[in-house]
Amino acid sequence: MMRISLLFLSVLVAAASHPLASAETTVSVDAIAARLAPLVAETKPFERLERLSDFGSKLSLADIPPALAAAGTLKEWRERAVCENAILRHWAELAPADAFAAIARLPEGRPKTELLEFAAGQFVAANPEKAIAAVTELPPAISRNRALIGLGRAWARTDAQKALVWADTLPDGPTRGMVVEGILFVWVHLDPVHACTRVQTLPAGPTRNALLMNVATEWALRDPQSALAWATQAPEGPERDLLVTNVVEGLAECDPFAAAEYVQQVATDTLQL
Repeated sequence: MMRISLLFLSVLVAAASHPLASAETTVSVDAIAARLAPLVAETKPFERLERLSDFGSKLSLADIPPALAAAGTLKEWRERAVCENAILRHWAELAPADAFAAIARLPEGRPKTELLEFAAGQFVAANPEKAIAAVTELPPAISRNRALIGLGRAWARTDAQKALVWADTLPDGPTRGMVVEGILFVWVHLDPVHACTRVQTLPAGPTRNALLMNVATEWALRDPQSALAWATQAPEGPERDLLVTNVVEGLAECDPFAAAEYVQQVATDTLQL
């Protein structure tokens, strides 16, 4: 008799109810198990896990229900976890709304937390409005917080400003702060010039410094002269020194002679004081 992991029982029920999961459109669990057999027979542990992960990432949507059932019969816990995780992540890529709903019903724990964060990112890329509704309706838990962060980061890749508008509506607290930071850490790499305005509104501290360093470096790679002008106009102090240093480092990557000339000029000016 097949032994299915209780952790994924609710996921199997949800997957089996999907319109494409009918007997006419999917292979049997035994057929999937037969495909898994040679992968599990691999004697090298690392290679075995790699093959199981690869298997889960290449299934059709219709084959996901029997594949989850077959993966639940694997004897070794690590093999089951790797295979099931790959299948669920792939499901989130193919049908993010359905996968998110199923993963949300898993018991709390690291597997659910990581999968839900990934699925939220896939979901928001496909349908921001529905993804926001689904994530915010989750009950309070670590997995919900991580899903909010994952949603924000993924949305920032396509529209960081809208993502920030949404993040600002979240209840004030640590989770909101982490969501905003996650969005900003994506945005500074995509559009440092516009991102710096929001970054400079953050309170002084390690997060602001780290974001400003990213802004300076990324801006310098795009427009070193403008970046240098921005950095040198900052009020004198540790933050200004940090900005100038990172701009010069970014400048050195695209124009080392200009960077060296600037450093030499600064040294000359300092000696003349």
